[in-house]
Order: sequence, then C-alpha cells, then structure tokens
Amino acid sequence: MPDLSSNVGAMTGRSQAEIEAVVSGMGQNFERISQAGDGYDYVVKCGQVQYTHYYQFKGSYAEKTFTWSGQTKTLHQAACGPTSCINILTGYGLDVNPTDNIVGISFDATTPGCGKFMESYGVTGKVVDGSDAEMVAAIKEALSEGRPVITLMSADKTGDEFWTTGGHFVPMIGLDSSGNVITLDSGSSNAARHTYSGGIQGLMSMMTGLWVADKAPDGMARQGA
Repeated sequence: MPDLSSNVGAMTGRSQAEIEAVVSGMGQNFERISQAGDGYDYVVKCGQVQYTHYYQFKGSYAEKTFTWSGQTKTLHQAACGPTSCINILTGYGLDVNPTDNIVGISFDATTPGCGKFMESYGVTGKVVDGSDAEMVAAIKEALSEGRPVITLMSADKTGDEFWTTGGHFVPMIGLDSSGNVITLDSGSSNAARHTYSGGIQGLMSMMTGLWVADKAPDGMARQGA
C-alpha cells in the first residue's frame, strides 16, 4: 500500500501521527448493535452518532418503484444510490427511510446525483474527480475526521467483481483499529462487505466515483484529535 500520508497531512494541516490517532480512535468506538426493523438488521454506533443500515432488497419497500435515471426500477433492482444516502443521513439525526424518502422519487444515478440528494436534506459535500491516489487521500482524510463518503464501484474498471458485477454505490463511515473499512452497503448482507478488509487502497480496484461529506455528524466519537 503506497504511503500517502504526506498528501493527507497537506490537506488537513495535521501531522501523520495526529491523523493515525484519530483513525485508530474512531475504530475503537465503532459498535454494531442488533436492532431489527423494516429493512434493517442492526445499527452502527460511534460516540453519540447512530447510523441505521438499511438494505435495498429487504423490507416492505423492496419491490416498490422509483425513477432511476429516467427508468422505472424497483428499490431492490437499483436503489443503491439513494439507499446509500439514506443510510448516511440517519447518522445526521434525520428521520428518513426508504419507504418515505425513496419510493416514487426521481434519482440521478451518478456521484453528483448522490450529492444533490444529500444536499436536499441539508448535508453538503463535494465530488472528488481525480486519480486513484487523490481519491485514497480524500477518503483517508474524510474518514479520519468522521466524515462519511459515498463510493461508486464498477466491475468494468479492472474486472474485479467483489462489490458488484455492474455498478454499485457503497457508503463508508470509518475505519476500525485494523484498517478495515466500515460500510453501510445496501446491496448485500455479506459481513465481508460491511467490514472490508482490503483497506482504502483495496477499494481502488473498482472505484470510479467519490462523494465526500463536508462535515461529520455531531457527536461522532474521536480520540487523539
């Protein structure tokens, strides 16, 4: 894994030791709690922040429809983008869910489309459109500060099909103490896709797009900052 610490430090004004302390501290505070509801099996807590992990293929809404880039699709088929957004928005304390906030909407299935959806609920961010090294640096900086990201994965990039055989949005909220990426992947109940062991660099085999939140949810636990 290439050392991009100098890039991250330049972007944040923090030393690498400070960055790693925050990353480590974040990981020590993540906790998955079994709590079943309509379309989810558990919530993820970090400090005072609680994310609900909705799946697009479960719940009463799964076979209901919305407009996906001009086409009528069921949430089960194609709602990874808006469900990624909903999962992150729950961490900001918003009362949102797939039934009330995705069914019947029109969604632009692009990374900027995710950003537009997030901004409509008051959570701003930016699309990072650059090299793999720039995206690695942006993700590391964001997650170290408790800011969630939404990634766009594509099997076409290298032929890797870990996340999808086509295209798929995956929201990511932090790193554990071993460097595993904590996700709220709406498309699979596979634990290996919820605690991804490939690290940030491993994401690059499929990542083609990235949205990064401007601010962390209030109450996100940090240590060593």
